[in-house]
Amino acid sequence: MDRIEQLLEELKKDRCIWETGDRKRIWFTGLAQDVADIFEKYGFGVTKVYLTKREERREADQAKSLQRVIEKFRGYPEIEANRSIGRCIIKALSSLRETEV
Repeated sequence: MDRIEQLLEELKKDRCIWETGDRKRIWFTGLAQDVADIFEKYGFGVTKVYLTKREERREADQAKSLQRVIEKFRGYPEIEANRSIGRCIIKALSSLRETEV
């Protein structure tokens, strides 16, 4: 298993990414697509600012979940060196939970 596969497993097992505090499922919608594009183009800092602003709106649960995903990326130099990997993972979040890695 390579490091990106390890990350995918880590993401799949983290309930805070998939559920709210009251155990409602988090659905990844257009916000995740926007975040993926912002992350690839601008990196960690701008993405964090964008998500912080979104936490004040109706997408708050999704924004917090995406913030957690982005923070997990920090431990993977492969993603820091090639942000398109992170973009791909963010865009695949809605289907990642049900897939076998």
